Amino acid sequence: MKDFIRNNKHLIIAVTIYILLYVINLFIFYDQYNIDEQVRGYVSGYSFWRFIIMYGIGDYISVALIVIIGIGCVYCIYKEISSGIFKDKILRENYNKYTLKQIFKSYKKILLFGPIANILVFMLGLILFGSKLNTTDLSSHITNFFENGINNPILYVFLAIISSYLGMLFMCNIVLIFSRIIKKFPLVIISSFMCFNFICLCGEIYGKYYLYDMFKIEYFKWLSPYRLINPFSSDYMSYNIIFGLILFIVSFSIVLLMYLGKRNKEKLVLKNG
Repeated sequence: MKDFIRNNKHLIIAVTIYILLYVINLFIFYDQYNIDEQVRGYVSGYSFWRFIIMYGIGDYISVALIVIIGIGCVYCIYKEISSGIFKDKILRENYNKYTLKQIFKSYKKILLFGPIANILVFMLGLILFGSKLNTTDLSSHITNFFENGINNPILYVFLAIISSYLGMLFMCNIVLIFSRIIKKFPLVIISSFMCFNFICLCGEIYGKYYLYDMFKIEYFKWLSPYRLINPFSSDYMSYNIIFGLILFIVSFSIVLLMYLGKRNKEKLVLKNG
């Protein structure tokens, strides 16, 4: 247990911060809705979940999450590759297998953030308020899952969690890419955050002034990786999933090109020599 805490202290700190932000949003929810016996009848587990994730300080939670992903999920692999332990391990293990194992370990750690946190918030909402739906329920306005008017809150939650996870994986890949280029970890986080926001800006400009004019699809007006991590206002969840898959595949391919192979192995050894 002590070894786990020592080896994952940055991850534990990141998870704690993330939970505290959700707790703050929980108090905002109760303050805004002024929950009493009368109002409880108009709130469901779905609207509770959407508020905690999206409204209140939900946007700030998403921004914080972008930074937390880099610090909590990638720091361990960065620290190991930057240390002498890395040289010892690749002498005993296959370099490509070892590197892939470390990358997927980062992906698994991300599950502690968005997906699991989303599920826990949703379950808490169902316990507190049930699964009823009515005209005042925020989730009653969910439409256009696949542009055919499906109105299924469970499906919405499921697709939103997948979209969020894809956005987090994309951010993780950006951090991994900059970890390969920059040696100082604080600069890795700053550069990754700036790169993510630059991609968001380029996506919105390209989508709004080129793709929307070409295809006349409303989704392209707000084409941004940020909408993957906080997708809950999206009316086109299917586009979000496709967009997230494209970003993940492209960024993952770059990660593989920068980490795998004999030449990259030699560069990593020399860089951290």
